[in-house]
Amino acid sequence: MTYVCGSCAKMMLGSGKFNSLGPGDAPDKQGNCDNCGKVWPILIPLRPSLSRPEPPPTTNSSKPIWELVIADMRERDREGRKKYGTPLQAFNGRDALVDCYQEALDLAVYLCQAIEERRQTGATKEIPTTHEGSTGGR
Repeated sequence: MTYVCGSCAKMMLGSGKFNSLGPGDAPDKQGNCDNCGKVWPILIPLRPSLSRPEPPPTTNSSKPIWELVIADMRERDREGRKKYGTPLQAFNGRDALVDCYQEALDLAVYLCQAIEERRQTGATKEIPTTHEGSTGGR
């Protein structure tokens, strides 16, 4: 778990980067900051990070995701033709980069929402904290 010093805001791991904390220590214990040396009573855990690699996938009997995505794409094409009266084509008067960027922003928000809901309800495996081994901002 990564924590932030309440005094100097240095980020530290709970796995040995504290003078008085080690793996599994409760976040309400006091710790000495390795950066400023001050003792502070509250360790602030950081948001989870998704930058660590996932394990390799395992084979199972589920339908391949590509098939599901292709079926969704066909459905989106049907809905788009119905809504706009034409298929999506090049040189249609819209800026595809702006459309794509706006969709990507929506995607990021929905992904963050799903991850945060899982984290708060404990419906997912523990995600390591954001800045393990880092001193920089997010």
